[in-house]
Amino acid sequence: MPAVKLTVVLAAAIAATLVALAATASAATVKLGWTERLNRDAATALTFKVASLTINAKSWTAIVEITNKGNSPVLISQSQFGIAEFDTKTNYSKPTRVLRSATFIPAVPAKLKPGKAWKGTIGGVGVPNDRLFVRLVFGPFATKSSPTPFTWITDHAQHRFQIAV
Repeated sequence: MPAVKLTVVLAAAIAATLVALAATASAATVKLGWTERLNRDAATALTFKVASLTINAKSWTAIVEITNKGNSPVLISQSQFGIAEFDTKTNYSKPTRVLRSATFIPAVPAKLKPGKAWKGTIGGVGVPNDRLFVRLVFGPFATKSSPTPFTWITDHAQHRFQIAV
């Protein structure tokens, strides 16, 4: 390979590596390992898992899983999935802001049969306030025994992401 062509190829490889490193440096991924359970009755029993949360300069993603441990199907709407910010760790009722999820990969099923799970990545635009406590929001859900839609806000909360922007 001629020296000029080799130099161009090496320069392109170095530039691509620097761009990838810059993108990685501006993101903060926190491994969470949260597992939470909702047991309303035999028909309404769900397990929620949050593996990790990644925040970058303009958006966020979370790797999550929902398992239907009940004995009847669970209807799922993705309209309220997202991140909720709270001013204290013990506040669950009044978020200061909610960042809704705009992406679901793979798509969330409309119905989750008993014993089945959905695992995927949710994400949205916006960056949580580093000074507030962040909880994940799932839902709304409905079952035969709980026909009124309900959401799940995680008991766990994350604080201080320290994003390098």
